[in-house]
Amino acid sequence: MFRNLSKNRPPIVPALVAVAGFAALMIAACDVQFDPIDRERGQFSVFGALDLNEEVNYIRIGDMNSPLTTDSTRNINASVKLENLESGDQTILESEVWEYEDIFLHNYRVEEELTPDTHYRLSIQRPNGSGIEVSILTPTRAEAQAEPLNQTCHSDITLEFSPVNGGSIELRVGTFLPNRLGTMPHWGSTRILQPDEDRPEEPLTFTFKPIEMIQLVPQSPGSPSFSCHHLREDMFRIRYTHYSRGFLERVLNDPFDIMFSTERLGALYEDSLDIPIDTTRICPPDC
Repeated sequence: MFRNLSKNRPPIVPALVAVAGFAALMIAACDVQFDPIDRERGQFSVFGALDLNEEVNYIRIGDMNSPLTTDSTRNINASVKLENLESGDQTILESEVWEYEDIFLHNYRVEEELTPDTHYRLSIQRPNGSGIEVSILTPTRAEAQAEPLNQTCHSDITLEFSPVNGGSIELRVGTFLPNRLGTMPHWGSTRILQPDEDRPEEPLTFTFKPIEMIQLVPQSPGSPSFSCHHLREDMFRIRYTHYSRGFLERVLNDPFDIMFSTERLGALYEDSLDIPIDTTRICPPDC
């Protein structure tokens, strides 16, 4: 069981990065044959997803040159610094310590407001000068536009996100149909929009037909599929996450290796967009 040994609130780290860091801990802690010394690939493990919308972020750092024992993990003998490479501002990060089955975990607090489309560098340095550096570029605040608006459920709608500067977009389409959640929308499956490697600066687009999104919503056995006249709200809601360049791809596509996958650091933010739909020209069932 986890125990927070610091006075501040628990860390909030998105699951896509936290799972990798937790897997590393569990594999190492459970396999008595595992040698944690990472002499060739680096001295520290780094796991974190910096959310531009959060006032406080956390980066989990582990000493890969220390055995996974209570005494060896109690402290990390290194300074941790986050630097804004464009403004020159530097912040020394402080650690919150958690305990899991007699192993201490170190989560470093990032309390500064993160700037979009900005290069940052995380530096971890021992007293003897050795250490590592990890650089990231935060995502831009992409403008999300939908066209055309106020059309029928049978008209194609195209979403465009720009500028993205090589970052990926993960989105879901929400429909306001009768459900047990009351006014909450039903969220469809996750769609991932990735930039063209040869043209990473181009906008990302996603085209959908509202009626097709509606008909994908599961209905009770024996009941007909939902149609546009079932909508409780004359709109669709898009919820999306914009990731820094290469971050989502590195987490999803790179095979995780306990020794070599020691860096998972990037930035992201979440946002939403409501798209109005014209339901006045719909006669049941969508004729």
